[in-house]
Amino acid sequence: MGAPIPVRLPEDIREQVKARAEADHRTVSNWIRLVIERELATGDDAVVGGTSVR
Repeated sequence: MGAPIPVRLPEDIREQVKARAEADHRTVSNWIRLVIERELATGDDAVVGGTSVR
């Protein structure tokens, strides 16, 4: 595993992430990694803030 990447989330989003992770019997970090891996696997070009992330 590489170096940690700090991510700041608004409280309401953090609580939603925590609830979903608990529902999947995962840690928050593991759940976030899973979501990122799924998103990257879709192969879709994404645009964030007007900038392509690919």
